[in-house]
Amino acid sequence: MACGKYEVIKEGEDIILRIDCSDCPFFPSLEDEPRVMQILFDALLEVGVVTQIVFVQKRDFEYDEAQTSMLVELAGVYKKLVKDFPYNLVTQPACERWVRPKYVKAQTIFYETFKSDPIGAYVELKRLSREEKLEEERLPVEGVACLQPFWDRLADAISVLENTRLIQLAKPHLAGFKPGDRSIYRILFSPTIRPDFMFTKLMAAYPSEGEEISSYQVGDNEVTIFKLPESVQYLYHVVPAEFKLDYEKYELLDAARNVLAEHQPKRSEFVDPERMRAVFTAIGNNLLEELAERKNIHLRVSEREALAEILVRYTVGFGLLEVLLADDKVQDITVNSPMGRIPIF
Repeated sequence: MACGKYEVIKEGEDIILRIDCSDCPFFPSLEDEPRVMQILFDALLEVGVVTQIVFVQKRDFEYDEAQTSMLVELAGVYKKLVKDFPYNLVTQPACERWVRPKYVKAQTIFYETFKSDPIGAYVELKRLSREEKLEEERLPVEGVACLQPFWDRLADAISVLENTRLIQLAKPHLAGFKPGDRSIYRILFSPTIRPDFMFTKLMAAYPSEGEEISSYQVGDNEVTIFKLPESVQYLYHVVPAEFKLDYEKYELLDAARNVLAEHQPKRSEFVDPERMRAVFTAIGNNLLEELAERKNIHLRVSEREALAEILVRYTVGFGLLEVLLADDKVQDITVNSPMGRIPIF
């Protein structure tokens, strides 16, 4: 599959842009990798409005609706800016020598910088505007007349960008910024990362206005209870062990899962699910040990057993629900359907 191939998935009210980066020679991080941002903009320009963005490369890197809306807004701005600077901008031959070099600079920013570094494009446009104002004082009357439409369009482009959510959030961090610097993107964008074999979506961040009531462990899983303002219900926040694995262990789990997925269970295995689980646990342990040796990864027995438990949970088990079922403090679980914005309580 080609690097950056995408599909659009509708889940309830959500429109998810899912971009496959399995064959990309770089990490699918929007905030760190300019090539990923360019792939995203190319997709958004074709797709239009989406509510969530997911990059796939062994794990799913999910950007929520708030982050996605900033990028969708910028894609719309890009379309407008390119349209406002058409190739026929120079209409009078006498103005060619004045306008053409400026126009080339603006086009370079739009076509070569914007899609991979929109903040950098904004900074470069501001710099170009300052240079033009300094040069205006030295130009003859005919030069000023020729360049005025270009200056007006340049000012409009900067104004449009300044009204976007991304640039508004970036402004406090622009001191000392240079195009190509990704530090501001790391502040503004942070994906939820989950194993690609896990289909349940979790809220990774703690609620900003929540008051922590209790915190405890359920096996290797972290549970925190929050009290929310203007709500009589407490929020149950869980961070499963599989969300805290390093890349090598994800690789092992993914490889082991692919092997186990080929197993066709017999009817008799469903009669005794406990025995089936015990068999799969033993197979998983042996499989993980073999794969770890093949990949030259050192695993302690406790680490291998923890991985085997996760593996079984997502092959013959109940997935994330098992984490909740293992918590003695949980009394009721209600699963709402369909998928989309309807949460699990």
